[in-house]
Amino acid sequence: ATADSSGTATSELLDDYEEGTFAPAFSGDSGSGSYGYARQAGIYQKVGNTVYYSFYITANAVNANASGNLIITGLPFTSGSNNEYYQGASIGYYASWNNTYPSHALCDVNNTRIYIYKTHANTHIQHAVPTDVTNGTSLIVSGHYHTP
Repeated sequence: ATADSSGTATSELLDDYEEGTFAPAFSGDSGSGSYGYARQAGIYQKVGNTVYYSFYITANAVNANASGNLIITGLPFTSGSNNEYYQGASIGYYASWNNTYPSHALCDVNNTRIYIYKTHANTHIQHAVPTDVTNGTSLIVSGHYHTP
């Protein structure tokens, strides 16, 4: 790659490219609990400071000790630490949630995790919680986020 000017403008040059896999995992943000998995498949591409990812996760064993809000851990890079680094993600598929359904996903700042949200019938969007995950709970998510 070359820059538009004389080839010296470093902000116009690709400075990093990487691709690989990762293992997403269910957790609570206050207490992680433990889960078994039938599927933990994540892929990513990092181009410059942007990470593109997709994952498919299915639980086949759930320990009730997780607490707090439901998160997915294991993203391959830490996101930036300022408010502009919050990034939404797309939920493409879900199955077998405990009397609810996930509606939104948000990559946390300065971290390697994604918060999962659910729509409440009578109020606004709410954090999903670890008890929303049961044996067979599945989720496919794709998105991108920026690193510092």
